[in-house]
This record gives sequence, structure tokens and C-alpha cells, in this order.
Amino acid sequence: MEKDTILINFEKKIESELPIGVSKFGGRPDLPEDFEWYYYEGKGYKGKVENRPLSFLVQINFKEIKEYDKEICFLKVECCTFFMKWKL
Repeated sequence: MEKDTILINFEKKIESELPIGVSKFGGRPDLPEDFEWYYYEGKGYKGKVENRPLSFLVQINFKEIKEYDKEICFLKVECCTFFMKWKL
């Protein structure tokens, strides 16, 4: 079954000049004050196992891509933030 694809192009910008809540790749996510960062038990670069924070990957504001959402997948979601765990 074929599905529509939405390609998001990011432009390099100075993060401090971006409005809160826009889509962005890397940097710092726009999160509520009471947000508790996600951690995992993993090895660092020196091989030491410790409690490490997940890395912020991307924040997508679905209002910005709503016109391309032909299958209405994002109707109830405004913004989604993705984190990742590095495996060394």
C-alpha cells in the first residue's frame, strides 16, 4: 500500500532567533519548564557506564506541514519531539 511522504527541508538558522515551537533539527528543544529529561544507562566515550541524557534530535511542528498531510495523520498532534540514544 502506497503512502504519501512529506519531505521537510531545514535551513541553517541562529537558534536564538527562532520563534518558540517551530520545527528544528538539533540545538535545544522547546519544552515546558517542568519537563523531566530522559536518561539511560550507557557507556560514555571513555567507556564508563553511567546515567546519560538522551540527545535531542528533531522537533516537528505539524501546523507547518498540515497542508501536505493528505492522509490527515497529524490532525490532533501539534508538535512532536524526538530524542535518541547513542550507542558507542
